[in-house]
Amino acid sequence: MEVNKALRRFREEFGLSQKDVADQLGILPQAYSRYETGKFQPKVNDLLKLAATYNVSTDYLLGLSNAPQPSRVDEVFFAKIEACSRELQQALQNEMDTRPQ
Repeated sequence: MEVNKALRRFREEFGLSQKDVADQLGILPQAYSRYETGKFQPKVNDLLKLAATYNVSTDYLLGLSNAPQPSRVDEVFFAKIEACSRELQQALQNEMDTRPQ
């Protein structure tokens, strides 16, 4: 299955709107809509968040695996990515807070 079709299928199965998913990803609904129409491919971090949201592996979303459940490796990797993302966001906020106006 193509990524865009999988994203739509999962979103509908979970009863979410495109805005709901876009809000979870921190992107505009129009940007998420482009993922579902196939105009754009999801960014890696968005793909990881989507896989976690739907409790499937990234390989399953990409159509590379028939096993929907994420492996322990996927879960650990996602947790590390999230931690790094939070640290980077905090560092950027700290930098912005200390810049002279």
